[in-house]
Amino acid sequence: MRFLMVLLFAALACACMVGASHAGQGDAAPRRLTFVAPWPKSEPEMQRLIRVYTEVFARLGMTFEVLDVPARRASERLENGLVDGDLSRVREYGTYFSNVVRVDEPHHTRLLVAYALRDDIRLEDWSSLARTGLRVECPRGNVSCSDNVTRYVPVERYSENDTVEQGVLRLRQHRVDVYINVQGRVEDFVSVGDDGVKDAPARVHPVGVMGTVTGHMWLHRKHAALAPAIAEILREMKRDGTFARLYGAE
Repeated sequence: MRFLMVLLFAALACACMVGASHAGQGDAAPRRLTFVAPWPKSEPEMQRLIRVYTEVFARLGMTFEVLDVPARRASERLENGLVDGDLSRVREYGTYFSNVVRVDEPHHTRLLVAYALRDDIRLEDWSSLARTGLRVECPRGNVSCSDNVTRYVPVERYSENDTVEQGVLRLRQHRVDVYINVQGRVEDFVSVGDDGVKDAPARVHPVGVMGTVTGHMWLHRKHAALAPAIAEILREMKRDGTFARLYGAE
């Protein structure tokens, strides 16, 4: 607990300095931060993360909001310091941007799964994509997916999308053969379906596990001192059961 209090003091002191520099009038710390995310905040996974981080920031004496911005533009806004953070990106995200800081404690660990409509598709790993001639799509902003797919799939057979709905729709329209995303996000969509009717199991279905990814909050570097405090609060919430209650048991 003493360690956590030290982290909180350091984080709030940093927030005060940032707030004063932004306000220019010596105002109090910015009590509300603005975040972007790689998916629309209406998606079930986003709602789970918003519940978790609402509690995290409440324990810091702060609040936050999430803007609906396309994934690529979200990264640009964060890199340029126009927003304070991104709610969820993979662990490797910082390899591609210089002004971001990772919260080291992940909010989830997920399998990266390939989905298809066709019954004849079976994938064992990334390299199996090279032998198939399949058209493959990844979520825009998921660098783990895009980096691995583009090692084996030529550019003319690779595409990206902004939402799970787009990925599932493109499968159903036979515009792509395989859509790769983290386990759970596609199921959140096809379990109910875009027409409100329960999706038939024989339709969009998993055809291979491609790997594992962890999801992390990312901050602009001006808020770097907040990262260890947020990580410690997440660990504390996992220990006291708050995380499971707000997010749902893994």
